[in-house]
Amino acid sequence: MTPRERRTLLVGGAVVLLAVGVRGLPRVVTHLLQRVATVRERTALATHSEALALEAPVLQTRLGERAHAVVALAPLLVAGASSAEAAATLGGELNALALRHRVAIRRTDAAPDSAAGPFARIEVRLQAEGDLAGISGFVHEVEQGRLLLSFTSVSLQTETPGAPLERLRLEAVVRGWMLVRKER
Repeated sequence: MTPRERRTLLVGGAVVLLAVGVRGLPRVVTHLLQRVATVRERTALATHSEALALEAPVLQTRLGERAHAVVALAPLLVAGASSAEAAATLGGELNALALRHRVAIRRTDAAPDSAAGPFARIEVRLQAEGDLAGISGFVHEVEQGRLLLSFTSVSLQTETPGAPLERLRLEAVVRGWMLVRKER
């Protein structure tokens, strides 16, 4: 074999190897880039896990503080094991406040709520009658009383237009909160 033939074979072989290599090169590069990304993600996850492990005592302390804060809310919440029971408790509380202010509650209806979470809204629609002093005292005590209650809607009307404010009709929705206890 002459040097010229040998050189031709070497150049031809190199060209063939280069063609095959170039064709497979994108796959190799893609695979390497994916491996590098995986290693970076795992490194970041390990770093984050180590940071969380170092913060665990602080997080446990904060969780304890939050638990105490939730327990401190208990006296402000409407008592009841279910929404219906809590609505009945709220209705009873509203009746007691109304009696104190000489307001007659004519009707209470519980409004259903399907909110998920640790606290559930309890809403009661009520219709009541009384004089201006009684209604205003009742509304004030509902808002400022021992339970965490608020009015979401209020409508106040006289029995007849232009009549004195001796007989007022109150229609309102009162909202309270209860702690949802999970079944075990």
